Amino acid sequence: MTHPAIAEVAVVGVPDPTWDEVGVAVCVIASGASVKEVELLAWVHGKIARYKVPKRIVFWTELPRSGYGKITKKIVKDELATRGVLPLVPETIA
Repeated sequence: MTHPAIAEVAVVGVPDPTWDEVGVAVCVIASGASVKEVELLAWVHGKIARYKVPKRIVFWTELPRSGYGKITKKIVKDELATRGVLPLVPETIA
């Protein structure tokens, strides 16, 4: 959330064959900004513990919310599966 190009983010745990579970970050880019997944991953390294660095970062125009206006991780996970991001494919980042 502290990156200037990121307006909102939700991190969810997803199954991983090696680590049992890894994080996937779903980000909404701030208006007028631009950032790529590799740039954001490089920026995160050194700022948080290595095991907390998301395995993937995906960008959406908005985060799904519940009827109460809260970002619900179950809805985010379901949407990741619907959009074909899950299950994670090994080495999907070039």
